[in-house]
Amino acid sequence: MIQESLLDKVLFCSAIEEELLGLEHSIKHKLALGVGNMEAMMNCFLYLNENKEINEIIFIGSAGTYDTKLCPLFSIVKGKDYYYRELAAWKLEANSPKLLEVFIPQTEVSKNKSIFSRWNLDTFSVNCPHSISLIPISDLPVWEHGPILENMEAFGLAKLASKLGFNFTSVFGITNEVGRNGSNDWLKNYKLVSKNLIQEINIFLQS
Repeated sequence: MIQESLLDKVLFCSAIEEELLGLEHSIKHKLALGVGNMEAMMNCFLYLNENKEINEIIFIGSAGTYDTKLCPLFSIVKGKDYYYRELAAWKLEANSPKLLEVFIPQTEVSKNKSIFSRWNLDTFSVNCPHSISLIPISDLPVWEHGPILENMEAFGLAKLASKLGFNFTSVFGITNEVGRNGSNDWLKNYKLVSKNLIQEINIFLQS
């Protein structure tokens, strides 16, 4: 079982309150940050500024999958290697300035040994655009070595963790396949997926 003294230095966060429901009651720091990279990063920074003992961020979230064969619906997985890339740029219908940071490798946010490093889950790279993608993946060009998951907050939090020298871990329940029906499927599935994810996190914390 992980010592409470270690957990007291960890912020467990999500985009919305419902994704934290049922989390181990002894967790001292838990916070819903809001939706999107900027909102999550800003609210996380404000909370960290008032709670100086925190040195690690655990993000608990839902994600869409670009590849249901590699990462099926309702899976529980960890994130790694965080991208900020709108699918319009992937389609070459938009361009990002070269000065814009669009990739944060996991090595940038794993500078110390994380309490979650021993949790053996499948791990996938994560794309974090500012909007939910409704473009069918079959309509996109092949993105070599590209991400498998899509989430709207993880890049912003990974960037903040990188700047502060914190560990950052993201854990996701897979709610939908990215595409035209993604938002509707998320709405149908996220409560059950969040419940299952929290149960697995509590089991890990007590192991």
